[in-house]
Amino acid sequence: MRAADRVAHAFASLAIEERPEAWIAVRPRADVDADAGAVDRRVRDGESLPLAGRVFAVKDNIDVAGLPTTAGCPSYAYHPSSSAPVVERLVGAGAIVLGKTNLDQFATGLVGTRSPYGAVRSAGDAERISGGSSSGSAVAVALGSFFGVTVLAPAFGDQMAAALARRLVGDGGADGGDDEGNLRPRRATGRWSDSRAVPA
Repeated sequence: MRAADRVAHAFASLAIEERPEAWIAVRPRADVDADAGAVDRRVRDGESLPLAGRVFAVKDNIDVAGLPTTAGCPSYAYHPSSSAPVVERLVGAGAIVLGKTNLDQFATGLVGTRSPYGAVRSAGDAERISGGSSSGSAVAVALGSFFGVTVLAPAFGDQMAAALARRLVGDGGADGGDDEGNLRPRRATGRWSDSRAVPA
């Protein structure tokens, strides 16, 4: 499937999923389409891109160049000049950022309701909570608006609560890299300075 088709599917899904609170920022369609066109050209030119056209979301305590990072707190918002290394690697492999997902403010909750951007409702039942703090990410994946990858900076098992609430499975094996760009296993310290994520 072409990157352009995947992007069209993602935006069509966003229009019908009725969970706008899952997202803090969605990139303009024209920008995402431009990225998809560039990926499709690279593939046509013979470049090997293992994630060509895969659309993904980023939890809003991880930097994405061109989008504010709020950590669920508008007064904290800043505009990063570059993306976190994990985002850069995904984009380098042909993946396309759709936007930033909602979270319990500063990733310090387990229910997905502590955000000024709105309480994220469950993907399966709008009367129930989603679980958090990775609430927006889990709901976006569960609703199938994109490839099923979201970049998280977990804190205190919050991503497990959100995933379990939606019966999702994930891999959280690394939190940063060394000077050669090699990933290293997650530390238990809760410090996220190496991954350019906002600490919880």
